[in-house]
Amino acid sequence: MDIEKTRRYYDSLTDDDLCDCDSCRNFRMQIRETYPRIAEYLDTLGIDIAKPFETWSIELENGELLYPETMYLILGEPSGSFPVQIDDIDVHLTDSHPYVDMDDPHFVIELSSFRLKDLRIK
Repeated sequence: MDIEKTRRYYDSLTDDDLCDCDSCRNFRMQIRETYPRIAEYLDTLGIDIAKPFETWSIELENGELLYPETMYLILGEPSGSFPVQIDDIDVHLTDSHPYVDMDDPHFVIELSSFRLKDLRIK
């Protein structure tokens, strides 16, 4: 894994590069404070938890959203450090992801499953 190159990649992403749907904006607004241990772990890999490569949500009862799969891009080659379990979140390599338009060596990790408040619910 190239942690510094991965960190530069995430640092270069702007709001214009990220999905602007309600679900993704909701994710970015609260993921770091809701899952601080996961955010710290991803930071050790150079990943900004608030800038997923891919995520989606399912509406649950009681004003919650379930994000069953959230993916992050890492530059370099995978190391032997996957899978990982942190609290109730599983972190593993995945080959099932959207196309990545990138020439540099890279791989994708998937985290399952985040639960967040639906901030549209008042």
